[in-house]
Amino acid sequence: MSARTFCCHLVIVTPKMKTLLVLVAVLACVLAEVPLYNLCDETSSNICEINEVRINPCKDKKACKFKKGSPASISFDFTPKFSASKLKTGLFWASDGGDVPFLELSDADGCQLTSCPVEAGKKQDLNYSLRLSKKLPNLDPCPDGPELCKIKREEPYTIAFDFTPEFDARTLKVALLSDPNNTTSFSRAVTQLHNGCEYTKCPIEKKTRNIMELDFEYYMKSEGKFPLQLRLWNDEDDSDMCCFIFDVNVFK
Repeated sequence: MSARTFCCHLVIVTPKMKTLLVLVAVLACVLAEVPLYNLCDETSSNICEINEVRINPCKDKKACKFKKGSPASISFDFTPKFSASKLKTGLFWASDGGDVPFLELSDADGCQLTSCPVEAGKKQDLNYSLRLSKKLPNLDPCPDGPELCKIKREEPYTIAFDFTPEFDARTLKVALLSDPNNTTSFSRAVTQLHNGCEYTKCPIEKKTRNIMELDFEYYMKSEGKFPLQLRLWNDEDDSDMCCFIFDVNVFK
């Protein structure tokens, strides 16, 4: 199994976003570079001090290897420089193309993982168990991301994205389309038409941030460089739509 390196953010915020703690660890899938870590640019030790980080399993601190489909845990001691009655937390893959949330720990109740309320200057710990999906590919699909993603035919991939609709919707539809001839037509479906509410929480509300994660495999014979388009729309009014395009390089 080949390893791919990515950066992972573990974020803790107060509900009103007045304070922010971000722990960055470099992992691989098979994970790497933990427990060696750095604070993200969004925070500093003046906001929250990280005292110690622990990863299990981790036989080599320079390359903690996690097996896909197997459990692992991240825990760390921290000393906040703020007081809060409630906390939010999230885990993100910090790729060059932008942070991608792990849906299992996205905008979660941080008080389920550490004791609340927290007091300024008081040391405490946070513990989180995770399991990396077996569907994660063995190669980095976007080594040059977000400019070009490498897609191997008949291999599983996942698209995860945040979106903030300018509309309300009770139900959603989602589709992934391709344009292998580069004609801007996007006439070929990569996936069947899906019920979008199976991949994000419904109903959705206008100006409220949401997260969606869609699994797909590319089975068509087309190869080479061309764009894919993801469409997400209101099932009751298809003029209410979220849509984005990204380039891929498909190979056997």
